[in-house]
Amino acid sequence: DITLSQFMSIFIIACSWLVAGQAVMIAVVPYMAVINSFVLFLYVLILRHYRWSAADLQRLDAVSRSPIQASMAEALDGS
Repeated sequence: DITLSQFMSIFIIACSWLVAGQAVMIAVVPYMAVINSFVLFLYVLILRHYRWSAADLQRLDAVSRSPIQASMAEALDGS
């Protein structure tokens, strides 16, 4: 797909700009490495919490929609 390759290209360019920006910030102000690592740590904590909560909410939504459909899906998934 052409659109997929375009989106991947944009994603790679954005990631390279992010890395370059971080490198320049750390080169100019070295203590930014500590601040950036703290922000990254908080981001990972919030991301993990959101993913666990989203999975639980999705599971609750599936169970509340149709108990028969939920049990069939669990049987097919093997859980």
